[in-house]
Amino acid sequence: MATPKPVVKPRSQRKPVEYDLGFRWGPLNSLLLGLGVALILMGYFALSRGSITLAPVLLVTGYVVVVPASLILLRRNKASGRIAQLAEHLPYKQGVTGSSPVSPTTVVAG
Repeated sequence: MATPKPVVKPRSQRKPVEYDLGFRWGPLNSLLLGLGVALILMGYFALSRGSITLAPVLLVTGYVVVVPASLILLRRNKASGRIAQLAEHLPYKQGVTGSSPVSPTTVVAG
């Protein structure tokens, strides 16, 4: 009897592996992003009306303060610092040699 051959899906049908990086998009992020977009639109509207003082203030506040804040602010939960822990743990688990130590660097006095 012949054993059946395992079915291998072509690469185009395989799902890519997705890693959870611990980033959570919350309502605060959405609110800040909406506020940033509103400030930017008001800045361009003020600019079209000829404002040379209010328009730059609105545009800089929207582009430099509020929109980046919406992307940077994270909800605090138990998994804070998870990305740093993952980055520190991966080289040891993957057996990378070179500047990353392969074995623990602490010496246990016995």
